[in-house]
Amino acid sequence: MEKPIPGVYRHFKGHTCVVLGVSKDTETKEEFVSYIHDGQLWNRPLAMFTGTVTRHGKTFPRFVFVDMLKNMVPLIEYLANPPYLKEGT
Repeated sequence: MEKPIPGVYRHFKGHTCVVLGVSKDTETKEEFVSYIHDGQLWNRPLAMFTGTVTRHGKTFPRFVFVDMLKNMVPLIEYLANPPYLKEGT
């Protein structure tokens, strides 16, 4: 997989996430994929995001592109109510 574009992706375990884009670490310049899953913002190294997983003798992509981001609800909900502003987190 080349660098992911913003959109909806399915993880090999079955859940989906909304990819926002590719970012870089300010010190190391390592690239990360920034995405929203379960209402939280996550970063995963680009090489891991675009890599493969082997389970039970079968190899497949860790993430697969599903569709363009037509439904902006996950992004809007995250931006309107970011988890890091909630009490106790």
